[in-house]
Amino acid sequence: MPGQHVDQPDQPQHIFNFLGNYKFSNGLGFRTGLQVTGPISLTASAFINTSVFTNSGFLPTPSGLIPTSKPERRLLQVARDPLQYTWNAAVFYEWKNYTITFSVYNLTDNWNWAPSPGFYGNDFLVRSDPRTYEVRLQAKF
Repeated sequence: MPGQHVDQPDQPQHIFNFLGNYKFSNGLGFRTGLQVTGPISLTASAFINTSVFTNSGFLPTPSGLIPTSKPERRLLQVARDPLQYTWNAAVFYEWKNYTITFSVYNLTDNWNWAPSPGFYGNDFLVRSDPRTYEVRLQAKF
């Protein structure tokens, strides 16, 4: 309907990514990445223009009908994950056909949250991984 705006659940309006990678001529290199995610609604939230519903005197919402005595713009607000960020970093060394990499994921150990898969009803949060480490040896043939 005109004048309405609904946020998609599980999808932030804004995401910013940065990835930087540099390798020296001796094979030593560094990599860093940052992802900033805007607030995420767990279920649909919306701005609703109640003047569309003033003929009936009620505004339909997921929790029932709200009486409307005058036209106004109402916000139906739901739980949201706050703005959050994840910073990853790695150091690597390449020689001949081999690469060894030491990576740290979620370097700042932020408590980031994500909605669970949709079959849980979009009302269940899971914590993203805490700080984790990885050592990788790669060989190219």
